[in-house]
Amino acid sequence: AKANKYQDMNHPLSHYFIASSHNTYLEGDQLTSASSVNRYINDLLNGCRCVELDCWNGDNSDPIITHGNTLTGKIMFKDVIKAIKQYGFVNSKYPIILSIENHCNLEQQLVLATTIKDTLREMLAYPSDYPDGFLPSPEDLSYKVLLKGKRLNPSVDNELDADFDDALAEEDEDDEEETTTPSVVDGTSSKKKGKVTRQASVTSSASGVSSSTAATAAGKKSKKAEKIKVHQDLSDITFLGTGKVKIFNSETYHSIPCDKMCSYSETKTFNYLQNSDIVNGWIVHNRKHLSRIYPKGTRVDSSNYDPAPCWAAGSQMVALNYQTNDLPLHVNTGKFRENGNIGYVLKPEYMLSDKGVKSPPIKLTIHVLSGQQLPKPGGAKVGEIIDPFVVLRINGTSEDTSDQRTRTVNDNGFNPIWNEVFTFVVNEPDLAILTFDVLDEDVVISEFVAFYSLPVSCIRQGLRFVPLLDAAGKREQDFAFASLTVRISIDTL
Repeated sequence: AKANKYQDMNHPLSHYFIASSHNTYLEGDQLTSASSVNRYINDLLNGCRCVELDCWNGDNSDPIITHGNTLTGKIMFKDVIKAIKQYGFVNSKYPIILSIENHCNLEQQLVLATTIKDTLREMLAYPSDYPDGFLPSPEDLSYKVLLKGKRLNPSVDNELDADFDDALAEEDEDDEEETTTPSVVDGTSSKKKGKVTRQASVTSSASGVSSSTAATAAGKKSKKAEKIKVHQDLSDITFLGTGKVKIFNSETYHSIPCDKMCSYSETKTFNYLQNSDIVNGWIVHNRKHLSRIYPKGTRVDSSNYDPAPCWAAGSQMVALNYQTNDLPLHVNTGKFRENGNIGYVLKPEYMLSDKGVKSPPIKLTIHVLSGQQLPKPGGAKVGEIIDPFVVLRINGTSEDTSDQRTRTVNDNGFNPIWNEVFTFVVNEPDLAILTFDVLDEDVVISEFVAFYSLPVSCIRQGLRFVPLLDAAGKREQDFAFASLTVRISIDTL
């Protein structure tokens, strides 16, 4: 039943995990691969609700999308917007977020804004005031497109709001990464190297900051202000403003408007995740504000990171390279299988309110009995008979993440029998994802055959047939009848 849409879609937008893509236009690696409008179409049709547009100046005042300063391909911005309008709401009516990385001059930013308004028309959601302090719900924003990006700051009357000045505090993916990690959530942060401590709530970009950060901020401010300019017309249609938040505490939670969000690199995120105080503060911060995580810059092969720990911190938009069919993307596929693959999954209750409680730990027992009609790697028509084995993986919190494997059955892809029992203790079942990976044993490296992934909270007990998917998550051709037979039991601890 949970494979269909069943959740209440009237919560604020920040209460949902949102399927998100990184550098959506790329077909391969981050340096030399082609770019394609079809990548946007494919991701949107597969349930993705946040796509990225890296916008650069094009010839004849016609903006392009590309990975700047690389040899990757270029596509026209206007073609992407047309594709989003045509295909964005075919499989899900819930809002699409366009993550705009803006490198255009003011002239071409005006073209961006005009193209968006003229093409999307009534689909475009405009920023507004939110008296209750929360963003609208996915239901309220049905069939709407939301822009995320740099916004002009209309006023500096409110000190914290001024400190979150979008045009001066934006964290672009190509900016130099921060090396400072907050250590507690009471307003104090300390650098990882040395004993220097400082008091701050958000990155400084205006007057009124503490004396300990003013000197550093002043130098960065002039450099940033010179680098970043935003056209008023583009700012006016940007639904979600962006900036930096370094401390997750009550002050920042209440002072920063709900329509201002932050992006965090994979490296910074996983540093944060080492500190339980930071994680707990981040979970609370994300009740009202959106957070987006993106891959570190060294992943030039477009590989992905494990998204599950990021969800465990309440981060809504964990952006992955959808063109790379690796284990992290398969985990992501399993996550959003819940609730009808509409790209939105409601967070656990304890992430939404202090009154919410976590589900109790469980003991998950999986009896892997057999497989049926397993194809060759890649669905190949010719080649040796496979020697299959199954890897069972749990992705979740660091405490829960683990894997176990069956023995190998030689020369039998038609009906291999394993008859092996595996037990996992899952402390936070609300966040855990179970993946079945079928591989073909080889002397050098075992080859991927098929997978299936789903949230632990969606598993049903008893004798079950697990439908297997190809690397792209499709169940067609030689994969149409591939499956595993398992028996599952769940005991509350």
